Amino acid sequence: MRALDVDDIEELAAFDAWANGRLFDAAAALTPEQRTRRVTSSFSSLEDTLAHILAEEWIWLRRCQGEDPREADFRSLEGHPRRQSVRDMLV
Repeated sequence: MRALDVDDIEELAAFDAWANGRLFDAAAALTPEQRTRRVTSSFSSLEDTLAHILAEEWIWLRRCQGEDPREADFRSLEGHPRRQSVRDMLV
């Protein structure tokens, strides 16, 4: 197995952006009630799952920039809770 190179990383990042775009476009078509409905899953709702995806993307971005994600609060990025960040993206 060969190590990843810069081209591989760029291809993976492009795919991730494409996939997230499709996911968030589909979620934007749902009603707020559908996005916040309680589900039996790893997270309590679709909205909470989307918030998790955003938080993890942010953590990896910080790591790739050589920063420690534990030193900053994801919620402070936009000045409001993660849930509101997701809701803003979907409106």
